Amino acid sequence: MKCPKCGTDVLRGLRFCGSCGADIADPTSATIVLTLEEQDPLLAQVRQALAGEYEVEREFGRGGMAAVFKAMDVSLRRPVALKVMLPSVAVGGAVADRLRREARMAANLDHPNIVPIYRVGQVGGIHYIVMKFIEGRPLDAIIEAQGALPLPVVVAVLRAAASALAYAHDRGTVHRDIKSSNILIDQEGRIYVSDFGLARAAEDVKVTPSGAVVGTPQFMSPEQCAGAPVGPQGDQYSLGIVGFQMLAGAAPFEASSVLAVVQHHYFTPPPDIHSVRSGIPEPLADLIYRLVAKDPAHRFTSTFDLVAALEALPFHEEEQRLAKDTLRRLARGYRVPIVRTGVLPPLPDTRASGAEGHASRAGTRRDRRAALQRVGIGVVAALTISGVWWGLNTSSSRASGASSPGDADARVDSTSGVVASSPPLPLLSPPSAGVLGRATRKGGRGLVRLRTDPPDAVIFIDGREVGVGTVFDLDVPAGTRRLRVRASGSVPLDTTFLVEAGGTTRLGLIALRSLP
Repeated sequence: MKCPKCGTDVLRGLRFCGSCGADIADPTSATIVLTLEEQDPLLAQVRQALAGEYEVEREFGRGGMAAVFKAMDVSLRRPVALKVMLPSVAVGGAVADRLRREARMAANLDHPNIVPIYRVGQVGGIHYIVMKFIEGRPLDAIIEAQGALPLPVVVAVLRAAASALAYAHDRGTVHRDIKSSNILIDQEGRIYVSDFGLARAAEDVKVTPSGAVVGTPQFMSPEQCAGAPVGPQGDQYSLGIVGFQMLAGAAPFEASSVLAVVQHHYFTPPPDIHSVRSGIPEPLADLIYRLVAKDPAHRFTSTFDLVAALEALPFHEEEQRLAKDTLRRLARGYRVPIVRTGVLPPLPDTRASGAEGHASRAGTRRDRRAALQRVGIGVVAALTISGVWWGLNTSSSRASGASSPGDADARVDSTSGVVASSPPLPLLSPPSAGVLGRATRKGGRGLVRLRTDPPDAVIFIDGREVGVGTVFDLDVPAGTRRLRVRASGSVPLDTTFLVEAGGTTRLGLIALRSLP
């Protein structure tokens, strides 16, 4: 404890201070014993390592990769943000070199909507980046407090962020971690994109021992979820999710587990934004839906094309002033009039069910088609397997340019012990011996998409092992194909199905029956 008179440490159990002699146990004395709050070990380490250069004040943010501290540059007397890699992240050797290299590349990005990087450094085991300190609030905190944002604000944020991304993409830098928490609004209503360079530099340490990519799943593109290389179209997808979140007050894909979110990014069309918010201009809604297209080829070829599309939206001078004033107020913690929205419809369950229920809630032909496509979502296999097949088949998927018809209602195939959603062309009866060599072939090729339960089931098409747990847009010859699915402890499936030339055959969820 502390002596209330002189502040000297006094061992517990002693009555008198050994320095000044004060009676610390006397109830009539001013014995207010203050127990100092235990200091965060990382904060203490950063303060010690950077003493003399930066006065580290406090931590104001922490993620899975790094912590952010507000500090004062001692020599220039200006506030800065210190982003420090967490000790739990294995940063060393080639990864540390990559961190410095990518951060230096990001430091060369001179754009009014990109947070400037001042310095990249390493002291002992501390790897840090010094950035401009933005006095304001991140977009995710604004949405959490405010809900859906006014349309002029949505357009202003999308324009600024897209402009920053187009500039970076043109110089060979892809962000890879666009999300609402990485879009900052300062107290003057200016919009910044932060963390350029850090996301790419951290890729090597954002992989778990099993190979699963770790990130912010609500904003990750399907190709990033699969662990495939991420290009400009990946940033576009993430920005589209941010745009949807600003319009609806919530991201389109929320679930109780990372795998469930990932499979929705793969298979589930985003909800109809008009069903939760009225008055959204159709060109803006169409732009958002194009950004969140599952196939990267269906997004914008160049991010500059996205900028042009945003600039083509009506955004008059008065709306621009309103947007900046609203952003200024929100960044300072004030509330603005609430935008009334409905509740996003629940996402389909991870098991096949309720096709008719979804269809009954869909009031238009497009809604009904989207509802049918949401039938039969199964448990996604390990992300590494999905990544392999995404990488193998993305090029063929782009080449085909085929549109996918919606799934039909789920049904039970009692002959094979399978619960599956019916493909556009129905499953046939189990094949006779030798059908593999006599498979009917039509001209052209098609794509196949299916998932299994259990998720470790091995999938064979025409006798060739093509995946474990999931097959996503596998390119196969059109015609009759043989499908076998096997898993330990389950009744195997052995049947045939038809692949339509130039289309996508969705077999939905195939749930094997347990052995008796």
